[in-house]
Amino acid sequence: MGRLIGQLRLAHKFLALLGVIALVLAGIPAYLAVQAELDAWRAAQREVLGVDPAGWVLRLVQKSQQHPGGCRPTSQGGNVDLDGQRRRRWDGE
Repeated sequence: MGRLIGQLRLAHKFLALLGVIALVLAGIPAYLAVQAELDAWRAAQREVLGVDPAGWVLRLVQKSQQHPGGCRPTSQGGNVDLDGQRRRRWDGE
């Protein structure tokens, strides 16, 4: 390698040095930009993987907060249609 550089003229050595400097100056920001995009992609993948379990947890919370019945509105003269809607919602239809 040293022999090859030694055979170059001074102008070519200077241009080679400028080329190496330009490559380093362009390479570092490009590397950092690619790393940032990969990090964003990995974070998006982790979010996608967490959607299903989070949905299950939200459904569990929703089911636990709904009143299962016991005291139906129809037994106290309430709205029959509303009672049917509640039953369907509770049964998961």
